[in-house]
Amino acid sequence: MLADLPERYFTVRQVATRYRVGIATVWRWVKEQDGFPEPVRLSKGTTRWCEADLLRFEIARRAGK
Repeated sequence: MLADLPERYFTVRQVATRYRVGIATVWRWVKEQDGFPEPVRLSKGTTRWCEADLLRFEIARRAGK
C-alpha cells in the first residue's frame, strides 16, 4: 500500500496543519514523541517529512504501538 504512493515531502507547516498543531509542537514531537518520524534534511535550513513515514506513524498509533 505505502510502496504504491508517489514520494511526497511536507514542510513543517504542512505537518502542523495535517495534525492540527502548532509548528513548535511538531519540533517537540521530533525530540520527545516515540515513533514520530525524523525529518529529512535536504540542505541547511531545509527539512521535510516523507509522507510514507508520516503514514507509518499514523498506522502504528492507530494499532496502539
